Amino acid sequence: MNESIVSLPANALTAFTARYPEHKPGRQGRHRALRLADCDHQTVALDLLEGRVVLRLSQDCPFDEIAPGYLAIFVRHLAELCPYVPVAFIPGYGHLIVATLPLEVDADASSDVWASAIEATIPRLEEALSRQGAAAHRFSQDESARGESHLPDIVVTPEDLAEIGRLGAGPALEAETFDRDELDRSVAELIPKLRSLKVIRPEQNWVRHFRSRELHAGFFDAVFVEQFTAGQVVVALNAIYQGNLYNTVLLRRACDCRLIARLAARALELRDSKGSDRF
Repeated sequence: MNESIVSLPANALTAFTARYPEHKPGRQGRHRALRLADCDHQTVALDLLEGRVVLRLSQDCPFDEIAPGYLAIFVRHLAELCPYVPVAFIPGYGHLIVATLPLEVDADASSDVWASAIEATIPRLEEALSRQGAAAHRFSQDESARGESHLPDIVVTPEDLAEIGRLGAGPALEAETFDRDELDRSVAELIPKLRSLKVIRPEQNWVRHFRSRELHAGFFDAVFVEQFTAGQVVVALNAIYQGNLYNTVLLRRACDCRLIARLAARALELRDSKGSDRF
């Protein structure tokens, strides 16, 4: 299958263009292979993701306005309703809620084979995005039922804190300001570092903690880490990392306001303070 592809195959482009003759190149700053097709209430995209050709379908969010962290909660609800189709908030695809599936076709396949794959994949993408109303209803029910909440505290070791503290080292997170390209590079470098942390536990639902007062619904400029316990530092990092899977601007926002660097600094401060293993 199409592993380690570095550009969209010509026959894939031919098939996409035949189905969507009004296609256009992707926005500046992305690889030139991206193709977008505006279909009024939705946008179809042929793209590359980690060396694989993917088809993406994007539609608008049912909320006119929603906080960044709450948006991650909503998209997670959508993902749970159709778990076999990854969905995320991804700016730059015409509409903001994006469903993605790989086109499992050999790179040298004919345009007819690519056309058949596109034809078969579109209904699966549409089915995933059709659940947005149900996801919004579930989000609204959760919102009306919730009380005042705080970030929970969990047990954290000094070794965990030292590992988190190393996130703040290097120019990627020490800069006071970023331009757009520098910020994109910083985020790209940070994702695998976060993924490798022992305290990152993707099997749990951390996104829900964006409802806590301490994380301010993802408005990170208002987050103050000076009073965080060690456990709350870990919960916040997990929420930001996991939330970025569903709202792909969260980590960018956290880097831009130096929240990740401040969490790393707080981890080192707590490690160096006296006390028990439960900070």
